[in-house]
Order: sequence, then structure tokens, then C-alpha cells
Amino acid sequence: MSQALGAIGVCKVTSVLLEQGFLVSQPIYDHGYDLITDYKGTLKRIQVKTTSGYEDSRRSKLKFFALRGSGFQQLNTKKPYGKGVVDAFVFYHTKLNAVFVVPFEKLPRTQSVYFAPNCEWRDNWDVLRNPKRG
Repeated sequence: MSQALGAIGVCKVTSVLLEQGFLVSQPIYDHGYDLITDYKGTLKRIQVKTTSGYEDSRRSKLKFFALRGSGFQQLNTKKPYGKGVVDAFVFYHTKLNAVFVVPFEKLPRTQSVYFAPNCEWRDNWDVLRNPKRG
């Protein structure tokens, strides 16, 4: 299901990006990012990460994995993203229909990333619009 979940996330994020006024391209092969966005000439390489789960039973934190590798690989074989591979991450939570946009340099260097449902990164499209961020 993880490959299907990833494909769902890329499709949903593509749709939302188009609604937000971005042009969106998809690489022909996997080179470490899922999408390229173009907003008035500002290009960004985007990695989409998708989940439907929660970190705790109170549903106060959303957990995403921010590792490089195909969805069916074991976690211990996946690697963190290196500098220069992507400009920003877009995290999509399927059950909440929530999107979090984070510049690469603000992402913690851990395998898991946690968000409160209404944190500062939710729907933060300026990360992709601003040529100086991400």
C-alpha cells in the first residue's frame, strides 16, 4: 500500500499546487524528487511524503518519514536526503487532507518528522513562491 499511498500523495499535491497557481512538472525518472514547481519563474524541486497515521492516540502529532528510498524498502535501508537534492518537502496527510510545506534547510535531520495539525508549515505556499526560501 505504501507505493499506492505515495502516488495518491503526489497526485493530490499536484492538484493543490495547480489550484495555488503553480505550474507543475514531473520528472521522467526518479532523481530524488517527485515534482518541479514553477511560480513566476521560481523553480523548486519538491519531494512529497504522504501518510494517513498519527503519532499518538490523542491525534495531536502527525508523523512522516523523511527518508530517501522506494516505499517498499525497509526503513534501515533508506537514507536521509542530502543537500542539493530537493529544495522543499511537501507532506500530505490523507485523513486530514492537510498539506505541510517545509524548506529543506528547516527540516530536522532525523528519519521522522512530526507536525501539529495547525502548525506554521500548514498550507505555507510561500515556501515555494519565494525565490529566497527553500
